[in-house]
Amino acid sequence: MVSATTPSRTASSSTPNSSSSSSAPNSSSSSSQSRAAMTPGDFVFGSVLGQGSFAKVYHAQFKKTKANFAVKVMDQEFIKKHKKVPFVVMERQVMSKLSHPNIVKFYCSFKVRDVVLVSLITHCYQDDESLYMVMELCRGGELLSYIWYHREHVSILRWLDDIVCSKERDAAKAQGAVDAACSVAVVQFYMAQLIVALRYIHSNHIIHRDLKPDNILF
Repeated sequence: MVSATTPSRTASSSTPNSSSSSSAPNSSSSSSQSRAAMTPGDFVFGSVLGQGSFAKVYHAQFKKTKANFAVKVMDQEFIKKHKKVPFVVMERQVMSKLSHPNIVKFYCSFKVRDVVLVSLITHCYQDDESLYMVMELCRGGELLSYIWYHREHVSILRWLDDIVCSKERDAAKAQGAVDAACSVAVVQFYMAQLIVALRYIHSNHIIHRDLKPDNILF
């Protein structure tokens, strides 16, 4: 998850992303690698970071620069069959438009037919007309996992407090100020970071529509 000094990043099917960096594919410093020439073979694919009904997100390394990215692989056959094309197009447009430190960066997208990808983990799979989106890799995970992790530790601390009959804990309970998972200070910090990101999104006339702990990354 995010450290106490690192802003949280929002990510979802209806928002993210932004600018490029010097190590990113298709950045100004790597103009020889054109969008038209970009293929899955330019990446070494690793573990699955997450998946939905028509997409999987992989941890991938760009071979040319050894930079790490999150690559979203979408099944275009499913997208067309279930009439999701407008949503995917909108996602791509929004991702290209936004540029903010609290929003997951978007670097490029490309489409490939009939390419076999080899995962670093265990398997090969056939890629039949998939769409790829290359994004910033958020190594810290998602907010939901962070909440559950702290909730478990808070439960242990409460149990210890009950054993020693903490007067402070009893007073806090009486005032309704006991933290359910994260401390008030931690919640305030992440909410502030989230509000900054949402204000930026709204200033660009965009509404997230799928804001939840699963879509807040670190």
